[in-house]
Amino acid sequence: MQRELSQKLQRESSLLEIAHVLGENPGKVAEYFSLAADTKSLDQPTRSEGDATYADNLASTDSVDPSDGLQYEDLREALQLVLNDLPEREKEVMRMRFGLGGGENATLEEVGQAFNITRERVRQIEVRTLFRLRHVTASAALRDFVE
Repeated sequence: MQRELSQKLQRESSLLEIAHVLGENPGKVAEYFSLAADTKSLDQPTRSEGDATYADNLASTDSVDPSDGLQYEDLREALQLVLNDLPEREKEVMRMRFGLGGGENATLEEVGQAFNITRERVRQIEVRTLFRLRHVTASAALRDFVE
C-alpha cells in the first residue's frame, strides 16, 4: 500500500497520508510499521559465526519426534498382547496381512499359499479376527492408540 501510494504521489508518502487511505488511526499505522520493521528474511545470516541463516534453525518437518518412537513401541507391545490371545493361525494371518513383526504386508494370495488355503478363506479369517478384536476386552489395550 505504501509503495502504491508513493508511486501515485510521485514522492514518499507520509504516515498521515497512508492512514487516511487506509481509513485507520495514524497511531495504529505507526504500530504496524514498527511491527513490520522487526521482520527478518529467513535467508538472512544469523549473528552466529559461519554461514548459518535463520532458516537453518527451523525445525524440519521430516525429523522424527522422539516421543513417536516411544508411542510406536507402546503400540507394538499392546498389539503383541492382543495377538497372543488369538489362535495361532489367526495370529499368523494377521501378522502376515498387516506386516506385524517387521515383515512386509502380504497379499491374500501370499497368505493363502503359506497356509494352503484360498484367498477367500484368508479374507474370512481376517474379517472375523478384526471383528473379534473390535469387540473383545483385550482390545481395550489398543483403544488409547485410536482415540
